[in-house]
Amino acid sequence: TDSDSDNDSDNDNDSDSDSDSDSDSDNESESESESKSESKSEESAIAFLALNDECYTHISTKYEYSVCFGQNSSVTQKDTESHGITTLGNFWRIIFDDGNSSSSSSSSSSEENKVEPGYKVEYVDGTHCWNHGSRIANIYITCGENNQIQGVHEPSTCVYDIAMISPAACNNYTKTFWGI
Repeated sequence: TDSDSDNDSDNDNDSDSDSDSDSDSDNESESESESKSESKSEESAIAFLALNDECYTHISTKYEYSVCFGQNSSVTQKDTESHGITTLGNFWRIIFDDGNSSSSSSSSSSEENKVEPGYKVEYVDGTHCWNHGSRIANIYITCGENNQIQGVHEPSTCVYDIAMISPAACNNYTKTFWGI
């Protein structure tokens, strides 16, 4: 941790070789982590081939949201009254989230706050939004029996979070998480 390395540098009796070996092991674990992440990313791409050229919709009170995968992968928002269509983003990348990252979990480590593992599919370069730039959408896909958008949330102006379930998000990691 940062506090441990601060303590080590304050201790004049520590040798440089100790810090070098710590650095080497840190580099090795970073490399292993990157390799695992790349492997999960490849798994992600393969799993989502099953959703190729499929679109899924969710209707809220004012908008119909569509998430499309494949060749014309995009996220759109259609006004149910005026029928105007706004692009929320175009496919950028898929990231596997094991539910343990600091961005996906709260500061409490209780079982109740455990975040379900799944995939984050990022869409960028949507229609320009006022003074905020291009719209973006993040699709959070977790393991489920069918392909379904469960909800849409706009946590900040022109940033959209969409919760979705899909069998494409089911893998050995998520099955272990759920005890299947």
